[in-house]
Amino acid sequence: MSTLGIQATTNLYHFYEASDDDLSEFYENYLKNTDYKAWKMSDIVRTLLTRFTVDAYDVKIVERITQSFSCFCDTYQSNVPHLEVAVKDLREKCRVVMGTIFVRSVIEERANKNKENAYKKKLRGATYEELLEENEPNTRKRKNTENDNETQPKKSERLSVKILKPLPWHEKVRMLCKSFNKGKKPDNRLDITSKGVFPARLAKIHRSIKSNYFVPVQLAIKWEERQVLLRLAKSTSLQDVEDLIKSIPLVSGTEMEKFMFLALTKLVVMWQSGRLQEPSNNEGWFQTHVYGDVLDSAFLLDQGYRTKRTECHAAAIKFLKKAKKLPSETRDVKVDMLVYSREYGDVFVCEDKPEHAPDSEVKADTTKNQQLAENRLAHIQLILPYPRMIKYVEVISAQFHGLILSIYGTKMTEAGDFVHYQKCQVTLPHSPHGHYSQVALFLATVISLQRNLILNLTKLQVLCEVERLDALQYLEPAAQNTKSQSFFREDTAESQSEPEEQVESSDDESDDASEQVREARIMDAAEEKMKNMTYEKDLLTFDNWEDILLMDNRQKAE
Repeated sequence: MSTLGIQATTNLYHFYEASDDDLSEFYENYLKNTDYKAWKMSDIVRTLLTRFTVDAYDVKIVERITQSFSCFCDTYQSNVPHLEVAVKDLREKCRVVMGTIFVRSVIEERANKNKENAYKKKLRGATYEELLEENEPNTRKRKNTENDNETQPKKSERLSVKILKPLPWHEKVRMLCKSFNKGKKPDNRLDITSKGVFPARLAKIHRSIKSNYFVPVQLAIKWEERQVLLRLAKSTSLQDVEDLIKSIPLVSGTEMEKFMFLALTKLVVMWQSGRLQEPSNNEGWFQTHVYGDVLDSAFLLDQGYRTKRTECHAAAIKFLKKAKKLPSETRDVKVDMLVYSREYGDVFVCEDKPEHAPDSEVKADTTKNQQLAENRLAHIQLILPYPRMIKYVEVISAQFHGLILSIYGTKMTEAGDFVHYQKCQVTLPHSPHGHYSQVALFLATVISLQRNLILNLTKLQVLCEVERLDALQYLEPAAQNTKSQSFFREDTAESQSEPEEQVESSDDESDDASEQVREARIMDAAEEKMKNMTYEKDLLTFDNWEDILLMDNRQKAE
């Protein structure tokens, strides 16, 4: 085994200590051990940083990887022609990919992981509160005192992988909520993407919870839109962007081509003005001059939506008060941007904050978004044929902080707990020079966000329709589900004190058995339909920006 292999395995090498030969050897091993169809610069960076440690993001890391990989590709030789073609393609896309915020997030994530590993032995999986408790002098055992022989109360067993692993998903989440939110309200909220929520000892549980509930933003674009995005990513000046804008068809083009026309036109004007960088820009300024064109206009041409700005209130609160699920005195919640469907209420909510806003205000908006998402799911659960169907539903929200757009998702478990997560984060640059690929990724994400919302709305329509289709197929009436608690009003205080009469008959038992069979049949049908839900046939789907860049050459290689 080479020195590189030994050092890499034990993570003794810091990235800055690696020689050019070490990096070249790594690139060669990566290409040998990875199928050429799966070659990606983002994957190379991620794998590289598991071999070499980094302390923090530094532009010098990006520059060195770009330079060393380009030099490696220039000297690469293979007896297999399609491998040389694939390497050449990686070489051409290297600088574009390395300049994206995605690569920066990969480096930052790995640097944070290295810091966590450095403290792992010291922490030994304990939470911060437990460490404080261990260091309290009053809790230490005292020797040679009369209390030594007293029986101490048994300490409650803390959560562990062994306890949580065999449980169903919704019970895992319930126990985590109970543990993490002890003494807090609400106690049914679990955030799986914020740092510091999960202790190190539950890292495996965190990964499993995330794999089951987390839904990333899948990039979904049409062929014509991809061509516009690729041309934008390859631009080197504002003149190139102006020529691109002029080439976008406003009459015959797709809805999202028209969105890109509006967004790019406004961005060119704002970049020329130089006012994106002014610290005095407040929330209203961003809403008027930026957000309306780079986000709101993506929903402009879809007739199924209504977009509202500033003077709007979340409809979910009104629905829940009307259904007696919230107290009538609950205040309506005002939101910065709302996408609304007449049939299903709130579809999407976005909160805004300027760049100079303090962290406390940004955090308050995040919490507000989480509460609205929870109310939205509670409203959706009321209109579904069966409450258990809520596990198929995801509510999406977003938050602007200056030019950074964070997109969040929320799901509800069968036990009534809420799982929150960040789906992705993209940024618009203050100045476009050298960042056109970043702008293209931002636009692709907003386009895909709009289509993700359409897909989620379609799923909701299918879930609400599945009971009616079952009734037609089996000639059974799709009556109201009187077994659901949402069907009945709450008892009065007087009636609650009276003993409840239990009257059962063979007819009731027969009805219950028939309803259970019907519910199981409908749930199976819903599960099958959810598995087969996908985007429209003319949409291309990608997991990340690099897949968009490399699609053409991979098709040629195949």
